[in-house]
Amino acid sequence: MGKVFIGVKAIIFDLDGTLYDFKRMPFHLVMAKPSEAFVIKAERTVRRELKGCDFYSPEAYYDSFFKQLAIYTHKTEESARNWYFNEYMPRMYRTLEKHYTARPGVLSLFDALRQAGIEFAVYSDYSDTAERLAALGLPPDRCGKLYGPETFGALKPAIRPFISIAQALGSPCEDTLVIGDREDTDGSGALACGMRFIRIKTHKTKKSDISDGIPLYTWDQLYDELMQYAETLSLVHEGLHF
Repeated sequence: MGKVFIGVKAIIFDLDGTLYDFKRMPFHLVMAKPSEAFVIKAERTVRRELKGCDFYSPEAYYDSFFKQLAIYTHKTEESARNWYFNEYMPRMYRTLEKHYTARPGVLSLFDALRQAGIEFAVYSDYSDTAERLAALGLPPDRCGKLYGPETFGALKPAIRPFISIAQALGSPCEDTLVIGDREDTDGSGALACGMRFIRIKTHKTKKSDISDGIPLYTWDQLYDELMQYAETLSLVHEGLHF
């Protein structure tokens, strides 16, 4: 079992690319409605431009997000907002339901962590975390505490949300582990506030962008070691109550 797990009291999981393989997601979203390819590209561009920005409230975040999206798409801010919430996000749920499933053993892992007394949360880059988990076949009430950019009014790797989540989980930052597929968002946010970080290997992982000292795991490797850690903690707890 890797040293990175020792003493971990809480875990923050990323969603896209971590709890499911998000390969070809942009393609599937565009193919669901090809006429909106330009708007979908614009949405992703705005999200990249606001990466790491902390607006300190959901209202301020969305105001800035839709103002930028309106500029890129030549829409009004109201129509950009309506498109995002009433068309784009529901289409994302349907795309997840049709083309994607959670990684093997996610719910078993969550149940084992809960039994071992390890608090955990899912912190996504996109809105509507509960709805997207459900679309993947993961009951939100079994997935710990749920967070998205609309929770805090910030996008990864802004550090305030990471610290707030650790506090909500009752864990010091140094005893909190973040698991995600991106070093520039999940990793940067975690390391900046003293948390531990494990990077999940995906189809987009390149040797050239892997930093020394950052643990890199396949999902299967992570699952096996986390299950072992949870089992060890459970046995310790049982022994203490013997």
